[in-house]
Parts: sequence; C-alpha cells; structure tokens
Amino acid sequence: MTQELLTGEQVADCSQVTDNHAATELAKLTELTKLKELAGLAGQNPENPETLAEQTYEVPKQARPDNRKENTMESALVCQNLSKHFVERQRSLWEYVCDAIKGRKAPDQKTVVDKVSFEVAMGEIFGILGPNGSGKSTLIRMISTLLIPDEGNIAVFGHDAVEQYHQVRPQLNRVSVDAALFSKLSAVENLLYAARLYGIAREEQLTRVKELLVTLGFKPEQMSEPIETFSRGMQQKVSIARAFLSRPRLLLLDEPTTGLDPRSKREVQALIKRLKAAGHTA
Repeated sequence: MTQELLTGEQVADCSQVTDNHAATELAKLTELTKLKELAGLAGQNPENPETLAEQTYEVPKQARPDNRKENTMESALVCQNLSKHFVERQRSLWEYVCDAIKGRKAPDQKTVVDKVSFEVAMGEIFGILGPNGSGKSTLIRMISTLLIPDEGNIAVFGHDAVEQYHQVRPQLNRVSVDAALFSKLSAVENLLYAARLYGIAREEQLTRVKELLVTLGFKPEQMSEPIETFSRGMQQKVSIARAFLSRPRLLLLDEPTTGLDPRSKREVQALIKRLKAAGHTA
C-alpha cells in the first residue's frame, strides 16, 4: 500500500477549510437559535427546525400603557380617566428665561379636569352637572377636539378623538353659551354663511336652512329679520339650527339655556327631546 504524505502547505489548506466549515456551522446554529426564540415569542412550537427559515414570525407588540378598552359602535361617546391641567397665570417669555437662568421651578399647575370617566349610549341625552369653574366647558372642548387631554382617552363612535380627529369632527357639532352670530345679518343669512363653511351643496343650502328654522318655530317673517332684534332665546335657537346644518350624530351643548327665560328654556329642552326621537345624541 502506498501512502501519500501531505506537504506543509496542503496541511495549512486543510486546516483553513476546517475552520471555514466550523464558522459556517456556527453561523447556521446561531441563526437557528434566533429563529427558535422568535418562534417561541410568537407562540409557535416548531417541530421541524429545518422549515423555520421559510416561516415568518412577528414579535407581539406591548399593550398600550393606558389600557384603553375596546369601544363598540353601541357607544356614542366613551371618556376614560380624562385630565387637563393649566398654568394658573400666563407668564411672559422674559419670565420663563429668568426662571430658567436662576433655576427656579415652573409655577404650579391647576387641575381643571381630574380623571373623569363616563360613557354615553347612542340616542341618549346625557348631562354633566357642576358649579362654575368645575371644568365642564373644558371637558366639552376636549371632546370636540379643540383641546388635547393631558391624560386619558376619548372615543367618539369608536374613533380616537386625538389620533383620529379627522374622522371625529364630521360626526359632531357644538353649541356654546355665546351664540357668536352676525348681529346685522338675518337668521337665514347667518345659516347660509355657515352652510357654505360646512361645504353643503348650494342647491341644498336654502332648503335645509328653512326646514331647520321652521322646525325651531320660526315664522316666515322672522327668518329675514336681523339677529340683533331677536331675544336671547331666539338667538340660541339659531345657534342650535346652525349646529344641525352639518347633521351631526353627536351634539355637544355647553349650557345652551343660560340667560334664557323659563319659556325659552322649555322650548330648547323640548327641541332636544325631539332631536333625540329623531336619532341624535346630545
């Protein structure tokens, strides 16, 4: 039998091949271990490790820290642990700079809304009671997407009021204490102006305006009179009519009967009940 002896260079080449093979096997083993870990995170139990490279695993995302509950379409409005803070006194830029240079603390914050939670069903009339300065208007402004809450979540018909405000705004409207109407214009002219802002088709504007005013008890001759000749109750009715031009599913009323006489208050309350019967939420 003839034995062939390997030269030094051949031995070195064999050693290099062996090292490369070991490195390749180690890389495969490391990749397989990573795939197994991913499979375990995804809740899988891989029986055949060879097929792991062909599968895709998704690491589950962490739950949101606010633990918001799933909102169903049966709820028109869901508020969870809402809070809003304001600085008690507005300061100038110079005061902020001086405080920063001297290392002074920022002024104390005032909590206006403190962990408020409630739910409003579709078609429900829901009221919030509280003394002046208790944060009712601030709460309504947060729901109407005019303010961003510092804590908590707001869902309007299943849409997040902060992250999905574009879907929320077309579904609601708001009536504030101040009617904010053009006093020299008539009721019809005020509502036609608002209809253009809401993007209502021109051929529908006048018809819808007159239908709303008739529903609110306006006579034909009153529709063309200037707003400044109206009583406080009549002006508030025009404001409510303006809110309903956009046909909102949710109507937010911020003290709509403030300053009204007893008869006008009953008329507004009767109107809200009629709106509820028509399928609106207030």
